[in-house]
Amino acid sequence: MLKPDYPGDAEEYYRQNDPKKIARNVYPDRLRQRIKKAQIVILPSFTPAILCPDMTVAMFVFAAYRGIAVCLNCQKLFALDSERADGSVSEKYCTVACGSRSRRKLYRLNKKTGRKGKR
Repeated sequence: MLKPDYPGDAEEYYRQNDPKKIARNVYPDRLRQRIKKAQIVILPSFTPAILCPDMTVAMFVFAAYRGIAVCLNCQKLFALDSERADGSVSEKYCTVACGSRSRRKLYRLNKKTGRKGKR
């Protein structure tokens, strides 16, 4: 996905190169290309809005304006403005349950290794 014009096997390419480094180099250009298609409009209520021609452009705009994040536990994408069951505004985990699982896992790991507290 990051290197669609690569002539060889994708798995071989990613074994030789770091995908995160490739994404850092390729993503800004792709983001710029996609966001060019979006237009800023003023609604009749004098509210600015971003008009996107399709869902792909809308997702790039949403991501560009810090609308999504990656969960520290399960590595899934989630919307930062979604309502939480407990009313928290935590931006680290996709759900309250996922955050609890992560903290429990960390606690068990610390208990097993004999560490106390965060490091």
